Amino acid sequence: MHASTTYTAAEGAGYERNMGRWSRQLALPFLDFAGTGARERVLDVGCGTGALSAQLLAREASCEGHAVDLIPAYVAHARRHLPPPRPALAVGDACALPYRDDVFDRVLSLLVLHFVPQPAQAVAQMVRVARPGATVAAAVWDARGGFVAGRMFFDTAAAWTRARHSSAPATSPGR
Repeated sequence: MHASTTYTAAEGAGYERNMGRWSRQLALPFLDFAGTGARERVLDVGCGTGALSAQLLAREASCEGHAVDLIPAYVAHARRHLPPPRPALAVGDACALPYRDDVFDRVLSLLVLHFVPQPAQAVAQMVRVARPGATVAAAVWDARGGFVAGRMFFDTAAAWTRARHSSAPATSPGR
């Protein structure tokens, strides 16, 4: 059996520092893309600490929000920190969603599928729980299009390594 994620999990506050801040920034543009509608049943797959669900319900309070994540600590953090109205939160695997077929008007996934070793299986599950005519949408990092944050990190690490090695006493002028 394959692991359903490659993301290293510890606790909700750490997730917030690492991924949550990006999820909060991307949630509204993603909802603009995926759309929202009054009184819809919406599922947030791989909800983390709930940034997308929070923005969804702030935008359209009449929605029936549901959110699922594989990591119990993230779901617990969302239960403690999300303001009302909160989605119905559950622990579950994106590759084996714990919902009946054809029940959601929108099935959304933000910054999750790139951590799932079998993303096609997760997408198939998203489609399975979506009712006919529903919207299924996902967004992931654009690693091939110049993932700027990653490029900045690696460029900085390389420059720091070069500077550190070139300023070592053994390589200083006159040594």
